[in-house]
Amino acid sequence: MQALIKKLESAQGLKPSPARGVDAITREKIHQHNSAIHQQILSDAFAQRPTHIYMSTKAFTVYAQSNEDAIQVRSEAREQGFRNINIYENKDPDSAITNKRYGIDINASDTLLIGEHAPKFFDIIKQFITPFTAHITHKFGHFRTYGLTFDSPNAAELCARNLRRAFTSPATGIEIPANINVSYADFDQAHIAIRLI
Repeated sequence: MQALIKKLESAQGLKPSPARGVDAITREKIHQHNSAIHQQILSDAFAQRPTHIYMSTKAFTVYAQSNEDAIQVRSEAREQGFRNINIYENKDPDSAITNKRYGIDINASDTLLIGEHAPKFFDIIKQFITPFTAHITHKFGHFRTYGLTFDSPNAAELCARNLRRAFTSPATGIEIPANINVSYADFDQAHIAIRLI
């Protein structure tokens, strides 16, 4: 992961990000120029598949034509060290023509914790989620809402069961009422939502 991100960040021919006050047309030209360089690097890294990069070199999309190809892209991204990977079916009617039937969002960040309470909450539940760390691809926390994304529905279900026991058993010392729900997505992805009451 670090090697690919470093390659994106240090690519030859990149123009510096525009300073404040630069007109929109110039800013868009610089963005298009840099995006073309970044997308070629990503395409090379993922067997010449179509790609799209966002504002940051740490988040991008690789497109695939089939379900099997999307799963292959996810496997290749994991081999490079990425964990936060989300596969979705592209609803764009032209997706079959452009070889973009499936999108695979790949993000170098696997955690988004906002505010001072979110890291403390994950410290409290750490012992209950640690057995499932290998399957957790993303952690989210803000105010009274927390989430864990998994690459395995079975691991998500077991982790949710573990958390429900932790939140309801007096022996754990967690005296925080919470709703814990599991939702399932395509491509063996699942999400635990924890909402503190």
